[in-house]
Amino acid sequence: MTAEVAISSARTGTRGIGETTDFYKVMERAGASLINFSSTRGDDQTILELSEIQADRVALREHPLEIELDTQLKDDEYILPMTFDGENLIVTGQPQKDANGRTLIRIDHIPETPTNRRSLFSALKLYFFKCIKGANVNQLRWVEYDNGAVRRHSSQVAEKVGLAKKVLVLIHGIIGDTEGIAAVGHVPSLELFRGRGRPEGSGKD
Repeated sequence: MTAEVAISSARTGTRGIGETTDFYKVMERAGASLINFSSTRGDDQTILELSEIQADRVALREHPLEIELDTQLKDDEYILPMTFDGENLIVTGQPQKDANGRTLIRIDHIPETPTNRRSLFSALKLYFFKCIKGANVNQLRWVEYDNGAVRRHSSQVAEKVGLAKKVLVLIHGIIGDTEGIAAVGHVPSLELFRGRGRPEGSGKD
């Protein structure tokens, strides 16, 4: 396998085909943190980008690309390598942490991702997220509509559900959020649950 390797910005600034926007910020809100390869201070996050990739798929499966990250990790932390194809998050390698805390990532296939590059060869943007084992990043909340505004509450969820005859459950995708769904789903004329001390919806973040 051969490829050009570069450190590039995690932010694209555009929304064209193959551009990943700022999906990593949603991952960070979910509890993961993006590993920054930049040696300078600043707000701009960086990722590892492989371009002009030329690889035999069979050979790559037998002899995976190995990337070693010397990042200090606690016992309950691990690194998850991912890419984004414009619609889905894709795990791009098999991480393994050694006794010294270093992480070895083996990549045995190159996901098909759209790109704006004028090239016959593949490209791959690698995002490395530091995660915590066993961390619960989901939050069950009940929704209150206040003059058109969506207000989500984490307390007394069980009590609200217990008082309700009907409950609307909103579940988002891995990079989504239920706030927008709840705002669109509210139909004022129905006045669902309003004034009865019951939840107007249940969201999972």
